[in-house]
Amino acid sequence: MSIREAIREVRKKNKESGRRRGKESENKVGDALGILAANGYITTSWDASGTEDKFEGIDKHIQLPDGTIIDLQVKSSRSGVDIARQNYPHIPAIEVDYNEKIDHLAMRLLGLIRAKVEGRF
Repeated sequence: MSIREAIREVRKKNKESGRRRGKESENKVGDALGILAANGYITTSWDASGTEDKFEGIDKHIQLPDGTIIDLQVKSSRSGVDIARQNYPHIPAIEVDYNEKIDHLAMRLLGLIRAKVEGRF
């Protein structure tokens, strides 16, 4: 195997790993949003779909009890959050730590939602 082929293989594996981490992060946020819904902080949430949402960097939609919809970006790294905030400063972004407990993530999400509602975002 040449060096170029080895580099391509490493890049391919890194890309696959990144996609897997991203999906795991989105699933974890979904679980945390389920906790918020069960406790009445939000009405529901759903995954973003379609090219428009993904083009805008949106991963999740959250509906509040008053009907307000908040969009959310889910990231698996600090650098991902930094880039998301730079590209889409009007859409909240949250970094999901692999070892973070779901209830802790739910409280961080609640803080992010409140900040958006209060215009601090």
